[in-house]
Amino acid sequence: MYTKGSVSTRIAKYLFIILIVAGVISSLSLAIMSSNKYDAEAINISGSLRMQSYRLLYEMQEQPESVETNLRRYHISLHSSALLEVQNQFFTPNVLKHSYQNILQRWTNMEKYARQQDVKNYSKQLTNYVADVDYFVFELQRFSEQKWILGVSVLFFAMLLILAMVSYVIWYTQREVVKPLHLMTKASMQVQMRQFNHIPLDTRKQNELGTLARVFTQMSTELGQLYSRLEEAVNEKTQKLRQTNRTLSTLYQSAQLLNTNTINDKILNQVLNYIFISDHLNFVKVEVMGAEHWDITLGKQDANNELQIETLSVDNEELGVLSWQAGLPCPDPRIMQNLAQMLARALYFHKNLRQKETDFINGRTLNYCARAARFFGSSLIIFTNSTYFAQT
Repeated sequence: MYTKGSVSTRIAKYLFIILIVAGVISSLSLAIMSSNKYDAEAINISGSLRMQSYRLLYEMQEQPESVETNLRRYHISLHSSALLEVQNQFFTPNVLKHSYQNILQRWTNMEKYARQQDVKNYSKQLTNYVADVDYFVFELQRFSEQKWILGVSVLFFAMLLILAMVSYVIWYTQREVVKPLHLMTKASMQVQMRQFNHIPLDTRKQNELGTLARVFTQMSTELGQLYSRLEEAVNEKTQKLRQTNRTLSTLYQSAQLLNTNTINDKILNQVLNYIFISDHLNFVKVEVMGAEHWDITLGKQDANNELQIETLSVDNEELGVLSWQAGLPCPDPRIMQNLAQMLARALYFHKNLRQKETDFINGRTLNYCARAARFFGSSLIIFTNSTYFAQT
């Protein structure tokens, strides 16, 4: 991805600049070292010019036949490649060039005197000529020292410059790369621990790490939203499972109360109170037809809320009415429907049982009455017969 202020491109530019500076400094150092190549030779040759000029004076006086040979040697020394190389260098000072040209001009006259065997004039000019040669040697030595100082200064400055540039690159890398990556590592660890509101990242930078920070922040935000929705869904499912478990437990407890005991108003009150508490109802009421003294009401009815009603009936026989108003959380409507069915079956069973008990009691009463009638009837006949025979 292209970024406006690419960190990698900028670091590459800095490194390229360092390479260029190092190359320039190396080239300059090599040039200075190369220029020093002929300095020692030039100093030795220029120093020998004094000795050769004095020897020519001696030969003019003692060995005139060897003067020409020594003049050729002197000419070779005076025009040697070492001295010419020093003169042709780019940064040779003008004073050194002028000193060399002055020696050449002075030697023209001195050479003429030597060829003419003019010892008097040669000897007269020799002192000044040697002084010029000494000055030239001094300038050569000073120029050599200046080049050495320049070379050392260039190397020292180069070391400082490269050190400064490398330090800046390290500082820039620390600020633009290492620190953002360190923050991103901390943020990643926080996201790993489900802390999606991680430490803030620098999303304002227009470079690779700025883009990465923006993408990471957006990703963590979306992950936090997804995790929140997932957590809500899990909590909702858990709540539903708990509600279902509570519903089953409520129905089971209600069924146990209704099936293991003979139903009466106390059992009904116990069942309704259990439902009222476990399902968070605001109001519940049961009305039993034909047994109004069994009617039970729990809670307070709210006139502003809708009243839900279930008829208690079995085989189209209406036995009562169950009505309620739900609270929060709302109960599962199926639990109230199942409760209504259980109450209806319990009331139906109780009604049939009472009917059978009534029929049984009525049957036994009629049987007792018949037997009593037969018994009292037989006694009356015997009493009548006994009276008749007594009268007779």
